[in-house]
Parts: sequence; C-alpha cells; structure tokens
Amino acid sequence: MIYAILGPTGCGKTTLIEKIVEKYGYYPIYEEWMNNPYIKEAYQHSNHKFDNQQWFIRNDIERTIRAIDKSNINSVVIDKLFIQNYVYVEYDTFSIAEKKVLFALLDAKLHLLNSIDTIISFKIPTEEISRRIRNRKRDFETSISNEWISKFNGGIDLIVEHLSAKYPNIKIYKYNEHNEFIDENGDIVGENKIFNV
Repeated sequence: MIYAILGPTGCGKTTLIEKIVEKYGYYPIYEEWMNNPYIKEAYQHSNHKFDNQQWFIRNDIERTIRAIDKSNINSVVIDKLFIQNYVYVEYDTFSIAEKKVLFALLDAKLHLLNSIDTIISFKIPTEEISRRIRNRKRDFETSISNEWISKFNGGIDLIVEHLSAKYPNIKIYKYNEHNEFIDENGDIVGENKIFNV
C-alpha cells in the first residue's frame, strides 16, 4: 500500500507521517528539501526559481518511484506527492517557456498515480498554516505570505477534485486542524479504516 500526503509548506505533513510511522510501522519517504542547493536563493531573492522548481519536481518523482519499489515489501507513506508541484508552477512567477518545461516534466510521470492507493490532503486554515511556518523558524520561509498560502490551498483543492474524477481507484481523505480524517462525504473517519488495521 502507498499513502501520499498533500499540503502546502508548513501545514504538518512531516509531523503526520512521523505519527503514522510510529503507530503503524510504515516505511517513510520524506521530502528532501534540505538537499536542494537552490532553495534558499529561490525563497529569499527569487534567484534560481526555475532550477529550484525543476529540482523539486525531479526529486519528488524519484521519491515516488522509490515508494513504488518499496511497497512490494512494506506499506509506504510519501511526504508530498509530486503532483502538488502543478500548483507551484501555475501560481509562481515563471515565464511561459519555463512553465511549459516544468509541466512537461510532470505530465510525463502522471502514470505513476496508478500505483497510489490513498491520498491524505491537508485542509487547514491559512492563519493556522502561517502560525506553524513561523513556529518552525526557517529563515528562508519568512517571505511566504498568507495570500500565497490561501492560493495554494485552493490549488490543492483543484488537484483533489481532478484526482477524484480521473483516478477513482485512489481513496482520498482530508485532514483538518483538529487532527481528524474526513472522507468524500464529509464524515469523520477512524484511522483504522484508512490504514487497514
């Protein structure tokens, strides 16, 4: 089984994965942002934005492939699924030519979604995400505005709608600020149902 987490920067994806790993023993595949040589410049000065985004897309795809390989042995949970890069590319200040390149990288790997069993999408108010970002005190994240977080949340909602329509094999749950899992009918669902224990 492969579980994937969607949500904006600072919403709590890694914290949720740590809880899942501790409780159920799943194999974690964390986001590897600390290995990205472009991230600080991209956030703070808008330099290397294209290189930064391209690095994330390639790394997120590689991690998804790694998750598929590992799932033959154990259930896996992925920190940030590659498709949420569509939101970054659409809403950030890339040129038309840059967007074309970045979207092509993503489009070429959409078939990987057929291997995903469950997606958990964070649905948390903008103000709460902003508070969480401030609390973790990463200098390069100080430029993240509430406006951007709100726009990103809307983009994630659109991705979830698309996945629901095009990939009916994927189970999708929302995860709110009260640490509750919500199904497609708006009902609170117990962890046991989601994680098959």
